[in-house]
Amino acid sequence: MADKIVIKRAEAKAEAEKKFEFNIVQELYKCNPRSNGKQVRVDYAAWNDGEPAYEIRIWAKDKSGQIKATKGLGLTASEMIELKEFFAGIEVE
Repeated sequence: MADKIVIKRAEAKAEAEKKFEFNIVQELYKCNPRSNGKQVRVDYAAWNDGEPAYEIRIWAKDKSGQIKATKGLGLTASEMIELKEFFAGIEVE
């Protein structure tokens, strides 16, 4: 039983160390940067050679000063159309 736990930990560590590739196909919009330097962007991008999707994501500098994608979400074209219709119908105060 102990051998299986060691293998699972090694697999988990290898998975955590995987590099993610983010390819921006088209930059669509950048919000004004926040006071903390973070910026919300909308891009058409692909992760790890996958199919491109619409990405709404916060970008920020890491400890080394490089700008990197942080939290956000990916949307299909149909999801983006639904959200566009939703936002067109609301009033923002």
